[in-house]
Amino acid sequence: TPPAHAAARRRPRPGVRPDGEGPIIHGVSVDPALLSERLGLFVIIVLGESVVQVVNAAAIAQYGIGLLATAIASFVLLAGMFGLSVVFGYAGLPHLRAGRIPTRAALGLHCLVTGVVATVAVSLSSVVEHGSDPLPDQGRWLLCGAVAAYFTLGVVTGVASHSSDLQRTISRVTTGIVVPLLLGLLATDVAGRTLVVYLALVVLAHLWFERRLAPAQPHV
Repeated sequence: TPPAHAAARRRPRPGVRPDGEGPIIHGVSVDPALLSERLGLFVIIVLGESVVQVVNAAAIAQYGIGLLATAIASFVLLAGMFGLSVVFGYAGLPHLRAGRIPTRAALGLHCLVTGVVATVAVSLSSVVEHGSDPLPDQGRWLLCGAVAAYFTLGVVTGVASHSSDLQRTISRVTTGIVVPLLLGLLATDVAGRTLVVYLALVVLAHLWFERRLAPAQPHV
């Protein structure tokens, strides 16, 4: 009936203001523990896809001891990132502790970390394709810059969550940021697989320190 149609037209739609000026935004709450678990799983998925990408690149390369060494070094590098982000991190972020930073900040940093891991995977595939040859300048800087960016995000999360004292922060900046950038600058004639070995050693050193040192106590 006409009155029924008129009432339906007057009835406001869900999420829309009655005056028609714009949508209504409703806030929702999330379980931080459940969200962090999902974020950690997403990082695991990205790391797994990175391994698949390296395997696909190796499948079309000529088999040899060098290829095997590159594959092992690449796997160690990605596995080390898994350890720092998932085992010794929180929500997929290295050096983060539970409940130390806002959820929105964790989401933003998580997005950056996954992007960096994906960039590392692309670079490792390029190393597999080049074999024993040095990487082009763009490829070398992409790999070293991505690793440096990963550790930069780790330093940011460590400082923001008060899980890193001054000594640890300096150590992480020196070994995790300065060393990869120096490799990108100076390792122009170094074979790609050797560069991956150097970067894998950097990641393993960080894992060793995480296992050896107890978490820093937050400042009150």
